[in-house]
Amino acid sequence: MLGSRFGGHAEYVCIPQDGAITAKPRNMTFTDAVTLVFGGTTAHAFFSRTAIKLGSTVLVNGASGAVCTAAVQLAKQMGARVTGVCSGANRELVTALGADRVIDDTTEDFLLEGQTYDVIMDCVGNASFERAAACLTPGGALLLVVSDLRGLPLAAWHTRRSGSRVVAGNIDSTADALAHPVDLAESGLFLAVIDWTYDLTDIALAHRFVEAGHKKGNVILCVAGG
Repeated sequence: MLGSRFGGHAEYVCIPQDGAITAKPRNMTFTDAVTLVFGGTTAHAFFSRTAIKLGSTVLVNGASGAVCTAAVQLAKQMGARVTGVCSGANRELVTALGADRVIDDTTEDFLLEGQTYDVIMDCVGNASFERAAACLTPGGALLLVVSDLRGLPLAAWHTRRSGSRVVAGNIDSTADALAHPVDLAESGLFLAVIDWTYDLTDIALAHRFVEAGHKKGNVILCVAGG
């Protein structure tokens, strides 16, 4: 994960020895382990800006995607009561990852339930900022993993005005953030979720598949000979 420096489609890349690098879990293949790099570190980085503890209520919007399949697992390991929002077809997957409750977004709108949550993570971007923020408990946190330029000043304004924490924008990975899901995976507490695997030479096909918006978990690119 090179963050805002990009370059992730290269066959080879140099990173500093104190960068976001760690040994892969010994009980995972490289294909499975790479799922920790994007989803695992992103979810961990956003959650590190919150105060999730035993009994916290966490809602994950887009719970069957790459970041949110990791988020459901990480939040559960932190002791939270997790609600996942996804299509009904992915209910079984999200439940298996640890969600206590699943909302089918094809038939229900979590914003209209009248429920409030200590943390809401939005990995879809289909929930309006104002309505999502209204579903937070006092002092809660709204994590905008998917956000536009408008979300950044709104996040700062809402944090000052309400006391709730809004986190938006890119969060660069660190070695510590990467080590956490690795430790969970080695303990058998983090599952890799992979929908499809492509060769790097088929990167265009991989993008088309992802951009169709129906994938489950991660899409993996394999470097030839790797």
